[in-house]
Amino acid sequence: MKKIKILLAILLLCTACSSNSQKDIEKEIISTNEETNTLWNEDTIDNTLVSSNPALKKDKFSIEFWVKPSSNKTSTVLFSFGDNEHFVQCTTLGSNFEQDTIQYSGITLLDKNGENETWLVADGINTIQTGKYNQVVINFDSGKATIYLNGEKIAHGDFPLGSIENYFQFGRSFNDNPHLEGVVADLTISSVLKTAEEIKNEYTRNKGRIVLDSISFYGMNDLTEGLYLVDYKIDDIPIMWKSSNPEVLDTNKKYQPQEQDTLVTMTAYVEIEGIEKVSKDFQFMVKHVTDEVILDRDSKDCNSWIKKVIHSGSELPSSLTNGSSVVWEVMSGEAIIKNNQIIKTGDEEHAKIHLKAILSKGESVRELEYDFTLLDEVGGYLLSYFDGELGEETGRLAYSLDGLHWEELNDGKSIITSTLGTKRIRDPFITRDIEGNFVVLATEGFDNPSIYIIRSNDLIDLSNQRLIQVSYYDEGLQMDGTRAWAPEMLYDMQTNQYIIYFSNPSDKFVGQIYAVNTVDLENVSYPYSLFSPGYTVIDATIHSMNGKYWLFYKDEREGAKTIFYATSPSISSGFRSIYDYDFIFDKKYIEAPFIVKSKEYNYLYVDNYPTAKFYVARFHENNGVLNFEWLNQDEYNMPNHSERHGSVLEMTTDELNKLIEYYNQ
Repeated sequence: MKKIKILLAILLLCTACSSNSQKDIEKEIISTNEETNTLWNEDTIDNTLVSSNPALKKDKFSIEFWVKPSSNKTSTVLFSFGDNEHFVQCTTLGSNFEQDTIQYSGITLLDKNGENETWLVADGINTIQTGKYNQVVINFDSGKATIYLNGEKIAHGDFPLGSIENYFQFGRSFNDNPHLEGVVADLTISSVLKTAEEIKNEYTRNKGRIVLDSISFYGMNDLTEGLYLVDYKIDDIPIMWKSSNPEVLDTNKKYQPQEQDTLVTMTAYVEIEGIEKVSKDFQFMVKHVTDEVILDRDSKDCNSWIKKVIHSGSELPSSLTNGSSVVWEVMSGEAIIKNNQIIKTGDEEHAKIHLKAILSKGESVRELEYDFTLLDEVGGYLLSYFDGELGEETGRLAYSLDGLHWEELNDGKSIITSTLGTKRIRDPFITRDIEGNFVVLATEGFDNPSIYIIRSNDLIDLSNQRLIQVSYYDEGLQMDGTRAWAPEMLYDMQTNQYIIYFSNPSDKFVGQIYAVNTVDLENVSYPYSLFSPGYTVIDATIHSMNGKYWLFYKDEREGAKTIFYATSPSISSGFRSIYDYDFIFDKKYIEAPFIVKSKEYNYLYVDNYPTAKFYVARFHENNGVLNFEWLNQDEYNMPNHSERHGSVLEMTTDELNKLIEYYNQ
């Protein structure tokens, strides 16, 4: 249960002309959320965080708080006060476009009085970080204002308020700007100003709480592997750990299965001079493995074996990752299951079917149900890639019947084009939505935070296009918001939403693979980190196989410049098993991996960009790792000699014939 306490502190102000004390009311919003293991007295940001405060009418007052936002899109409102005619608004991040690239500014104050506006903008990129607590203090002092962020002064200047109403709202505005999402702690409006030294000292004292509160783990209620917590640092602050049961779980990957469910508490703590000593407990359940536990695990892992759109003839698994057996039944729709393959029996192009999966382990049974779109058998493959002079890139298409030998469509000329944004189509990725219709994602040029999303029923009419921003400046995410390279997409059966992933390499941060979620391909979530091995990575592509997701990526370190891979049983848990200790290919400077899944094999294509050559390997899993057999170059061919960064989609015979007839007439 969430408890919200309102503390009214009375500040006594003495005046020179009177011995009587004038009482000004301050409001400090404090709450305790018993449902989370938080180190803060926090309150969820919603439309209830409002007050009328006399201090806002004084010549000197401050607004201070600690805030942990879940997103930080441009022009998101931290707070506002006043009324519709005259208000002050503080936003987290500003932006403008210069020469087709986005430029960010930091925390911004706006005083809008009718047609008159006064601005105070933080120099450079000084904005709040998501996923961790930020200290914000703003002092208003006799016509001037000073903004402090995390103990540092980031802006100071003239900011005359004049007469203004004292109605205050946190995370909300008087216009249509985005509202702030997340939690806030120790929100205070005061007529006493803190000095720069006091603000700095307060931030430093609380750094232990800040870093410990930012730690999170996946799968704590059913831990299946050891933890590595040695040399654990956040923002260069060493985090020390203590286990309540080191025989079961310690800090150095020790993990001992148990004969009964065992709860182990791992305590993180910070002990540094000048920082307040603080600790935080994380409880992990090490389960006794029973048939029911195996079914619980396989019920989740089953999602990685199947897709939302499948082709007739696709094989359904008979056993799952942790050893459960599975039997499939068609509950509705024109399809049958024969020799563990799903066979389409009707004529509808995009058939709707409803399947039941009956999982069993020993005497335990679990039933799962899935809705699918079922297409005709795979009749060939469609390759999307880009070509063209620098600044004039467009998307092209080619086709193959075996996944190895490719022929151009439209004589190799442009097919995927746009009139939006820079009009530069790079890294086109072709896939399907859950209805089986086509979706093309693409990078917008080079230094741009938005991606193209193009939807089509036939890949002939490509007019349904959008540019959607997916990258933002966020130091907490190590994202500079200038690029969204090589976007790709898959549908997560576990969360029932699309995941669009991309890279944002920069000179300022260590680039990661980021992702956004969407249910409609129009409104996307705020980005989050999907894969971060500790060095800059780009060009991710994800392939599901044998109950796992396999993420292939380019390692941008100078000693590598090659393709490695990582695995995960669940997209939601991120990719933690990384295989970057053994080179899979003897050539350097390869990138842009993509996968072709034929009836017999999985093929990995990589682009050796200095030589403009693609190399191809057959691969399969062996004891949890992949084995690669690189083909001779006479075993495959590309459509021409200038294609770059491709992707491949399985096609039905009818779909492919329509494209060949239209583009190669």
